[in-house]
Amino acid sequence: MTSTLPAAFFARPCAPGVDLVLRELSTTVEMHELVVDNLAHLRRWEQWARAEPTLPRTFEHTRRRLDEFTQGRSLPCAIRVGGELVGAVELAIDPASSTGDLGVWVSTAAEGRGIARAACEAVLDHAFGSARLGRVEARIAAANVRSRRLAEQLGFALEGVLRSAHLVGDERHDLAVYGLLAEDREAARDGARRAAA
Repeated sequence: MTSTLPAAFFARPCAPGVDLVLRELSTTVEMHELVVDNLAHLRRWEQWARAEPTLPRTFEHTRRRLDEFTQGRSLPCAIRVGGELVGAVELAIDPASSTGDLGVWVSTAAEGRGIARAACEAVLDHAFGSARLGRVEARIAAANVRSRRLAEQLGFALEGVLRSAHLVGDERHDLAVYGLLAEDREAARDGARRAAA
């Protein structure tokens, strides 16, 4: 499907052919269609995907996230490849504690291509750059091996597992809690620069 989205509020390139755009109301229809197409995949790990998706519900979710964005409490982005939406990445921000919570998903067709990692790297650059956060967490169902591997590739450290803390439908899952500190990311970047020199 070729995107017919109007010009986005912002578009941030994060890999060749991959960029992030703010989840605006103009993305609602395409995002709704993407969620519906990937519902079985999303329902395996995400409680929010258990609700029957409707266009009004997607519209309302987007509106709430935009309100939080204007309050500095969220960075809700859609991930595009070649102008077509393939997923979403969001940073929930707690300004009082200067911390964030990172979440990401991509369509099954976009998995395994480094797209989610590139999108998360761009959001983490914002989190530890202009947003000046001290810590970002990622909370992932312990059995979700693909997402846990992504967190580790991004430099997150496993800090513990909360038993039976993640409810999806009628099933309870253990929840792996990962943390990344600003100094961790800076040290990793320094190491990468030295290795490349």
